Amino acid sequence: MNCPLDMLTQKNQFKFDEVCTRTDVRPYVLRFWESEFEEIAPTFINGSEKIYSLADINVILAIKELLFEKKFSINRAKVELSRSLVKQATAPADDLSLPPKEEKTVEQTSLPALENGEKLLHTKAQLEKMLALMDSIKEAHNWN
Repeated sequence: MNCPLDMLTQKNQFKFDEVCTRTDVRPYVLRFWESEFEEIAPTFINGSEKIYSLADINVILAIKELLFEKKFSINRAKVELSRSLVKQATAPADDLSLPPKEEKTVEQTSLPALENGEKLLHTKAQLEKMLALMDSIKEAHNWN
């Protein structure tokens, strides 16, 4: 059973079992998500006990929605989560609502008319865009 976030804001730090209970996510699922989604970043105290922030809980709830309700794959959920975090990081501070849903379009992945050199340049440009997106996410969260 999900706990409304306004009830969570009374605390800033949460233990592993508490996060599992409040988000209704099984421990083994949460451990797997931690290995797949770098946005979940608990801190460790006493070398072994994980402590989660409210931001971590928000990310966990977003992942849960993407995977369980929207039935996204892990890879698609990673992309959507990154996009929503970038949008939230660049949104005005007073607008804390979720970004509006967008229609998704599929880009053409094959480039039959392009020569090998042009294909390489296109691929390089796509990779540079992805790196820029990753850098903006890292900067927004002070991840170095």
